Amino acid sequence: MAYLSMAALQLELSVEDNLSTIEKEIDLVSKRFPWIQLVVLPELCTFGPSTDLAVGMPGEIENCFREAAVKNDLWLIPGSIFERDGDKIYNTAPVINPKGEVVTRYRKQYPFLPYEKGVSSGDEFAVFDIPGAGRIGLIICYDMWFPE
Repeated sequence: MAYLSMAALQLELSVEDNLSTIEKEIDLVSKRFPWIQLVVLPELCTFGPSTDLAVGMPGEIENCFREAAVKNDLWLIPGSIFERDGDKIYNTAPVINPKGEVVTRYRKQYPFLPYEKGVSSGDEFAVFDIPGAGRIGLIICYDMWFPE
C-alpha cells in the first residue's frame, strides 16, 4: 500500500494579498514536517473573494507557487485564484509538481451565486497522478453538490 502525506493549511488571512504569508507557511510546514508530499490551501486564499484581483495563468503569481514547490520539493495545490482569461474570470486551482511544473488547472464548474457573480463556469474535470501514491481529482467548494 502506498501512502501520501499531505498537509491542508487553514490560515488566518486578509481579504487581499496573502502571497508572502502563504509562501512562508509552506516553507514552515516543509521544515517542521519534512515527510509531507502534498500541501493544499483553501479556495481564494491568495487574494480573497474580489474578482478585481484576478490574474492571468500562467503568470507571475503561479510562478511564485511553482518556485515554492521546487524549493520545498513537494506537490502544491495553492488553493484557487480568480483567473482572468480574456474577458472571462474563472475560479481556478493549479496543481504544481515538485519540479515546478503545472500539471493541470481546474476551473470551478459551479460558481456559487450571488457571491461569484460574473465568474464563468469551467467545463472540464481535472485529475492528476502522483507517482507511487495514486490518482487525485479536484473540485472546488460548491462543485461537491453536483455528482456528475
